[in-house]
Amino acid sequence: STLVRVFVLLGFAAGLFVPASVLADSYRKLFKDAEPSVVTVYTVSREVSPTSPTGAVSQSGLGSGFIVDHDGYVMTAAHVIQTADLVEVEFFDGTTTTAAIIFSDPAKDVALLKIDKIPDNLSPVTLGDSDRVQTGDEAFVIGAPLGLSYTLTVGHISGRRGYDDS
Repeated sequence: STLVRVFVLLGFAAGLFVPASVLADSYRKLFKDAEPSVVTVYTVSREVSPTSPTGAVSQSGLGSGFIVDHDGYVMTAAHVIQTADLVEVEFFDGTTTTAAIIFSDPAKDVALLKIDKIPDNLSPVTLGDSDRVQTGDEAFVIGAPLGLSYTLTVGHISGRRGYDDS
C-alpha cells in the first residue's frame, strides 16, 4: 500500500526523512517545524536468564520515532520494539504514554505503534510523496538517538528499491 511504502521510505533508522532542496539555513526552519513530531521510544523486555532466581530479567531499550497522524500512530524502527513487552512514548513536551505495537517488519527495520492516550498538542509530521523521491534528492533525518536531545543529519537519498503497485 502507499502508506506502507511511505513508512518504509521514511522509516530508515527510525528517523524522519523529508525530501528538501533548500539552502542550508532553511534546514533550521525545517528542523524547528518537524521537531515536535519526533518522539523518544522506551521499551522493557523480559528475557530468560539462567542466573536469575525467577528465570527472567527485564531489559530496557531506547530509540526514537515520529508521529504520523492525529490518530496517534508513531513510526519507529523494528529493532527498537522487536522484543518489547512494554512500549512507552515520550513526546517533545516531556509527557509520556504507553503504546501498542501495530506492525513490525524486521527485514525493513520499520514498525508502527499506536499510542494509548493522545495528547491535545499532538503534532504529526507532514508526509511526502514517496513516489516522487529520487536517488540523489536531498533529505534530512531528525531523531533522538540514545536518548540524546534531538539531532539533525542532512544527506541524500542514496538509493531506492523498486515497488510494484500491481
